[in-house]
Amino acid sequence: MHLQGERDQTNRAYPYAPPRHTREQALETELHREMLRIAFPRRRGAARTWRSRHLGRYTMLKLEHMMRQRHFLSRLMNYRACARERFAASRVSYLPPSIQVETGKVCCLSCPGCLVGRKNVRRERVSRAARPTGLAQMKALIDAVSERAFQVYLHCHGEPLLNGDFFAACAHAADRGLWTGIHSNLVPRVRDLSTRLINCGLNNLVVSVDGATQETYQIYRRGGDLGRVLARIRALADLKARRRWPYPWITAKFLVFEHNWHEIRAFRDRALAEGADEVVFVSGFADGVYATGRAASEVEFDLDTLAWRARRLPATCPYLWMDLRLGTEGELYPCCNAVAPETAFSPAPAGGVGDLQDRFNSPAHLRMREFFLDLRPDAATDLPQPCDTCELVRRHLAARPSGRTRRPWARPRGRPLKTRPVARVAAKGR
Repeated sequence: MHLQGERDQTNRAYPYAPPRHTREQALETELHREMLRIAFPRRRGAARTWRSRHLGRYTMLKLEHMMRQRHFLSRLMNYRACARERFAASRVSYLPPSIQVETGKVCCLSCPGCLVGRKNVRRERVSRAARPTGLAQMKALIDAVSERAFQVYLHCHGEPLLNGDFFAACAHAADRGLWTGIHSNLVPRVRDLSTRLINCGLNNLVVSVDGATQETYQIYRRGGDLGRVLARIRALADLKARRRWPYPWITAKFLVFEHNWHEIRAFRDRALAEGADEVVFVSGFADGVYATGRAASEVEFDLDTLAWRARRLPATCPYLWMDLRLGTEGELYPCCNAVAPETAFSPAPAGGVGDLQDRFNSPAHLRMREFFLDLRPDAATDLPQPCDTCELVRRHLAARPSGRTRRPWARPRGRPLKTRPVARVAAKGR
């Protein structure tokens, strides 16, 4: 089996176990069609979002939680400004509604596609400087965004349960009325884990599990124990049922690769039987920035064709307008591809968090937003890291007409933003 673009499988960032089904044998079989129905129940293949956009139980719980908080109106006004200015203005007046705070670049697994899991020189260089984020630092960051953001996720590259101050920081965010969430492999040994996860006010626990059997699970989650993870999901679900409490909402996430796609049905049935509230399937990536040094250049496993293909990318970079990632020292990173201290768009300020609004409008942010809005003729000069090696930038330059410095839909400088009228179209047959 070869990667799209004549890329041989031996050139991938990490090896796989031999697939049980060849691509030719599996395509358009009943097993393949059933996998697509389970992974994308509403439409075939093209969906890449985690959850349906329809109002399900998770969405209703989240909306109810947000509307009951005392800062709901100020957060709603911030979201309104975000909806008006994102992808249209280089200097913005809002903070992203969702904030991500790194709890520490440490992990107990050796996942080959992860920053802290890779056994290479980059991992050693980053992990030597990695220290768990202190409780005072996390509280200061949470307080700085609590009146404008709707949610905070206390994770980024590391395993949040390895930070002993995580539970206190999560409780502090819950007291401020923020929707809280983490991604975890659920492998670390933590005493009274289920009780502490509920008591700290965690709203959403995303558990990364990529197999229905230990044999398949350990191919990617190296060092993990599937039985232990599922037992902890069951213990947490049982405690929630006894307390009659819906939180944390348990999401079992399955990264789909060529070595595990045939276990999608078995995983769904097993995860739901153990007490997970929902199961989501996401295409797996290989050859990421941690291996190649080039941002957004990964290949993804396509479930429709069961083959590796170039990663699907948006027309513009959403992270510049919608992502605010704070590191262990308070430095501000533009996206998940920024992994080294020199790639921070705003370094950690001395003695506190600083003005996050000014930091979100840092010179690096303004430079890259102007680049994607086509507001500068010197498009490809003096780009900050890691944008200078980003595949999104390369594709944007290739598609940009020569001599044009602004897209037709981009707002000219100095002109105030105007809200767009809402088109109301009657449904057919009414």
